Amino acid sequence: MDGDRYCGNIGRAHRSNGVWYVLDLVSCTAVQRCWDPQCKYFSSRPITVPTFLCEQARADEDEEEEEDAAFAELDEQKATAAAASAPEMEKRSSLLDEDDEWDEAALAAAEAAITAARSQERS
Repeated sequence: MDGDRYCGNIGRAHRSNGVWYVLDLVSCTAVQRCWDPQCKYFSSRPITVPTFLCEQARADEDEEEEEDAAFAELDEQKATAAAASAPEMEKRSSLLDEDDEWDEAALAAAEAAITAARSQERS
């Protein structure tokens, strides 16, 4: 099916556009659809899909839904934790600002010491 270009609407392969299939897990059937603009609204007659494939697809779909729910719960927990830690983060931010001021003062003192040392070397 990968790379398939045969279109049931025109009875031949398209030159550049491929086809795709829509699987209906309730009726256990599939229909062919086409990417070509000429066949935009075409849908083949339903094709019966083996039951074991539908059952596997349903199981995969259920697993994906469970994973999505788990990720949604994790995102909610992260958001709650972030909201709870916001005041702590603000406190840390103000401490960083104080550190920045101290760093600037230390840098200015170091630059003054270097300048003084160079002046002494020149003398």
